[in-house]
Amino acid sequence: MSYSGKIDPDMAFVPTGTLMFAELIKLLENDESVKPTRRRDMISGLRRVAKALGLPPQDVPCHGRWLQPRVAKIAPAALKLSTKAWQNAISDARAAMVHAGIVERRINRVTDLSPAWRALWVNLLASAQSKTLQPSLCRFVHFLNNKGVSPDQVSADHALAYHEALIRNEISKSPEVAYRAAVNGWNLAMRSLPAWPQIPLPLEQRQVVIKMPETVFPSGFIEDVDQLMARFSTPDPLGEDERARALRPVSIAQYRRQLMRFASDVVQSGVPIEQIISLDALLHPDIVERGLRQMLSRNANKSSRMIAEVASRLRHFGRITNQPELTQANLDRLARRLAVLPQKGMTPKNRSRLRVLQNDQSMQRLLNFPARLFASPPKGKSNPYMQALARE
Repeated sequence: MSYSGKIDPDMAFVPTGTLMFAELIKLLENDESVKPTRRRDMISGLRRVAKALGLPPQDVPCHGRWLQPRVAKIAPAALKLSTKAWQNAISDARAAMVHAGIVERRINRVTDLSPAWRALWVNLLASAQSKTLQPSLCRFVHFLNNKGVSPDQVSADHALAYHEALIRNEISKSPEVAYRAAVNGWNLAMRSLPAWPQIPLPLEQRQVVIKMPETVFPSGFIEDVDQLMARFSTPDPLGEDERARALRPVSIAQYRRQLMRFASDVVQSGVPIEQIISLDALLHPDIVERGLRQMLSRNANKSSRMIAEVASRLRHFGRITNQPELTQANLDRLARRLAVLPQKGMTPKNRSRLRVLQNDQSMQRLLNFPARLFASPPKGKSNPYMQALARE
């Protein structure tokens, strides 16, 4: 590595000895085995990527895991580059890293496949699903072929190995997205193409399911929930704590989801589900506090808009179901403790996205964009419908 002194947190996970862009540029400049024009393009790609990252070449490591998330955030338009020009820069930078043996060369020609894989691939390309399957499976199939895995030997371990290879070798696209697309594409090909190996590949679910099925809760609790939701849909016009107007079905559905999700959090906090025999039991301050603490534990013990909304909703439920005064007071206390300040101004993400407009030239390009678009439709969109869609 070319840097020294204190450990830079940004470089903390870059392995010692990793080549930097500046060092790779120097190697290329002295490498006579590469044609001058190709050498020029690769060096230009490295410098353009470094400039886009806002760093000098000596501070950019040739490390896929470091580069990928940073390159993925770059918008070519903000650099006054077309999408194609930026893709070429990425491709040239990657080619330089391939030449140095840092990442693997991509192989995607049909003639590179073994007879078994080639027959499957030709069959896939001739199918009606080819436009969907070809982009997601091409690299995965060539990876398997290159590793000497025959079609009937593919397993979940090979898919995970492909994921690791993407993490190590990809510098522009998301390895996670490409991996999931490949597994989904494989399973779709298995269902759609009779000749495709009938070997399903598992894909772990990213969604964390918290809400439990209503059928597992005591019937008395579900009956109370049904009655509460009915009150929201048909309020008593003479009731002191009733709304004057009925809630919309979508609002009632949201209330029910929040209530059942909170009941699930209570169970996950260690409260036996048999104890939640009624809505009154769920709204007991001790039970409510345990459920809220369970929610806080998933958010670094900090409140959030969702947690604050649930606490406020439970306070509301306690009031309209005429819970004891002490219970209502405790529910109010919990809601006030978890309340969050309303958003003032833009979020950090929006502020970051708009910061580029502080530059006068960028602002002018944005303001003049509609006129340019109407004067010259995007290339490749000769279809009147596509031109109208671009203008819209």
